[in-house]
Amino acid sequence: MKVSKKLKSLLENLASNAMSARRLNQLIQKEFEKLGVDTDSQEFISAFGYIEGDGDIAPIIDYIESEEV
Repeated sequence: MKVSKKLKSLLENLASNAMSARRLNQLIQKEFEKLGVDTDSQEFISAFGYIEGDGDIAPIIDYIESEEV
């Protein structure tokens, strides 16, 4: 089956977005480390999941602001 130019372009965009997301995640993790945020806690994982799932940053902001670091 021949891959259409449109599909190939979409896949290239998806791959590029994934690379950008990995770079952003590395930068974000460094900032969490600087703040002393416990990124292994279930509460953090649940709150952070909203970014990828719903595109909502409010839960992670609320979590970080409520942390006693």
